[in-house]
Amino acid sequence: MKSLFTFLAVLAISFSSFSQTIGSTEAVEYDPTGNRFLITNGSSILQQASGSDELEFFGDSDADYGMEVIGNILYTISGGGSQSVKFHDLTNEEELNSISIPGSGFLNGMASDPTGNRIWVTDFSNNEIYEIDVTDAADPVEETVVSNTGCTPNGVTYEAANNRLVFTCWSGGAIKEVDLSDYSVSTLTNTGLNSIDGIDHDEDGKFYISSWSPTRITLLNNEFSAMQTITAPGLSSPADISYAVEIDTLAVANSGNGTITYIYLGDLVNVNEIETANTLTVYPNPISEDSYISFELAQNSPCEISIYDTQGKLVYELLNETMPAGEHKVLLAGFSLETGAYICELKTGNSTQNIHLIKK
Repeated sequence: MKSLFTFLAVLAISFSSFSQTIGSTEAVEYDPTGNRFLITNGSSILQQASGSDELEFFGDSDADYGMEVIGNILYTISGGGSQSVKFHDLTNEEELNSISIPGSGFLNGMASDPTGNRIWVTDFSNNEIYEIDVTDAADPVEETVVSNTGCTPNGVTYEAANNRLVFTCWSGGAIKEVDLSDYSVSTLTNTGLNSIDGIDHDEDGKFYISSWSPTRITLLNNEFSAMQTITAPGLSSPADISYAVEIDTLAVANSGNGTITYIYLGDLVNVNEIETANTLTVYPNPISEDSYISFELAQNSPCEISIYDTQGKLVYELLNETMPAGEHKVLLAGFSLETGAYICELKTGNSTQNIHLIKK
């Protein structure tokens, strides 16, 4: 499947050792005013300045699942028995308000419309979506706008250009939309993935989703007619994701290992400028933290990608799983190679391709 959009030159970094440490995380959200990422941590909220490896506590409240920033307020989902949405002042880090959703089962994903002062919350247990008018943060108004999503809804994002919510279905592989003019629900695509968790989109209309099975980030175009996969080091049960438009960075909360993976999406490379169709390529080469392996499959196929030294000794096994038809990127960020020459080998079914790598 030929991708319809332009992409890449990506950098992914997983942090696991900070002044504070993440015990468990389900969501991450970017605060553009403070140029920082806010991270759920069970009984606390953590914050991390963009580009820093230091974690600090944010206030003394808790956040368990989805988060959104509108202006100077951080909205978070608090689980447990209360199943509530909490409001936090981003300046003084104090809790401003809290609203419970009557009859809710498991509040999970959150989306926001900053212009319309609305947030939406998915209910994982009841297959519902709630809308909260936060025009007056002291007196928010909640209502159920979708009473049956037709699947178990997880991550959700608001796309102003098409006046719609786009949400993931945890099982079954579907991505659906809610037309906000009448709150009707329809299926956009069936991805073939399982345990789909987070979703967000960039300013060009490309959507990013995280899945646990297989573990990866998948990019889809605005029409949901083409998709491309990213395999990055450190991904582990990737949950909520947040695309920070201002710094071209996708942040991924790894619920499996308590880390955040940051994937830098700047310095875009037109995939049409690189021979990718049925061909193994590495760009750039000589390789660096910005390099990635690119290949395209005409059909679903078992794939193995390995790096060997010039003596034939295995250095890294980067990938070993069945991959779907389409274009794929495997990031080299996070893999330490000594200066020298290497061979990258791609095995797909009965085919083997090799390409030489140089590390300066």
